[in-house]
Amino acid sequence: MSRSWDHSSARCGRLRHPMRMLQMSSFFWLAIAATLEELFAKGEDQTGIPVSLAQRITAIFNSRWKEFFGNDVYFVAFALDPRYPLSDDIMKSALAAPTIRIPAQIPNTSASAERPMPHPRAYHRVKEFLKPMLRAMVEHNEVHELKDPISLLVHEIGAAGVVDEFRRQLKAYFHNEWPFNAPLQDGNTLVWWNMLLPHPHARVLAALAVKIFSVLINSMPDERTGSKLTWFNSAIRGNQNAQTLVDMIQIG
Repeated sequence: MSRSWDHSSARCGRLRHPMRMLQMSSFFWLAIAATLEELFAKGEDQTGIPVSLAQRITAIFNSRWKEFFGNDVYFVAFALDPRYPLSDDIMKSALAAPTIRIPAQIPNTSASAERPMPHPRAYHRVKEFLKPMLRAMVEHNEVHELKDPISLLVHEIGAAGVVDEFRRQLKAYFHNEWPFNAPLQDGNTLVWWNMLLPHPHARVLAALAVKIFSVLINSMPDERTGSKLTWFNSAIRGNQNAQTLVDMIQIG
């Protein structure tokens, strides 16, 4: 690394996740960060990349990282994906301020009896996202008679029982306890959680995970449907029945 690049690199700013973190996960964002950092470290003379362009690329990468990992639903999906190892270094929010933990002078006997959570920051962030999600599903069941797994469990064990199971199952998942240590088949996370859906020791957390992993990763189907609506419902077909339009889109 040239001395001139050292100075310009300081002005450019470091990528948020250096190469040492690549060893902790195969997640592609970290691979991109490591590749870019290694490339920019070679200097303009070797790569032909001006410092101004490196600054722009670094800013774009960091912006996209914040957009992706600053969104809790993406973070929770990453945490609930058994393909990736849990790590507080990776799972710390990109937007989170540094914190200092001071141990209590008088230890809590009830808390000390429990095993320490292996990834406390990740655990609390996942829990804080899933709690209102579960609460909304339980409250929705009070108004509408539904047949989804959470609604059926509310009828079976009550809302308090569902919440209690959720707490125990989330802790078990982070401790990699049975049944959450089951092997992943064919690398399909949604299938893995669906297999745990009827399990009495995993059903609440599995219901939440299935809902998250059932979300489409992009909006292409919606955009394609909108395009078909415009095509089928042209000016010369403005008087057609709405149900006919729906039927044609579903067939075509």
